[in-house]
Amino acid sequence: MTKSIVKRPYRSPLRQAQAEGTRQRILDAGLRLFAERGYPATSVAQIAEAAGVSAETIYSSVGSKRGIIDALLARIDEEGMIETARAAVAARGGTPRAILEVYAETAGHFWAAHADLVEVLRKGVGDPEIGGAWFERESGRRGLFETAVQDWPPGTLRSGVDAERAADIAWAITGEETYARLVERRGWWLDDYIAWMTALLIHELLADPEASPASSL
Repeated sequence: MTKSIVKRPYRSPLRQAQAEGTRQRILDAGLRLFAERGYPATSVAQIAEAAGVSAETIYSSVGSKRGIIDALLARIDEEGMIETARAAVAARGGTPRAILEVYAETAGHFWAAHADLVEVLRKGVGDPEIGGAWFERESGRRGLFETAVQDWPPGTLRSGVDAERAADIAWAITGEETYARLVERRGWWLDDYIAWMTALLIHELLADPEASPASSL
């Protein structure tokens, strides 16, 4: 009796590394061109030329032009920003004040690190392909803070400020437009911008800025 031999697909680590390198080159080229020319005015052919690959390679690697945006967003998610923020809050005692500090720091460093992609998404709000991406991200940023505030002990927030209003205030103060105006246009140092945001959040939200009941992000 002849035994059938099942061949297992061979995955070369070198080829995988090369494919991943090509993919990252495509993403970087796409982001650069989107930022320079705008998403609608940038073609797959242009991205392929900038990345030094064929258009077919782009389609097989990321699927489409919109796929590049999705992959860029996924690359940001892989940075583990939320997990890092939670760890920082815990290390500082888990207080509402610590949450405000970390929220401001995370927002500031995020805008600074991803200014190009943020600009692409904001300018693409009216585009049928990527129009919803910015609103989804911004809604998630606000929702994360509202979830944290809901766990705060009674009396933590200033009188007349509930969890929903607190989330609105924090969302507005730490928004990208404020960062762009103060840091990019007015030339504020990032550390000064973060310190200003933190002080403003504490002043606007906490009934007693010196109190520190434990909470969680």
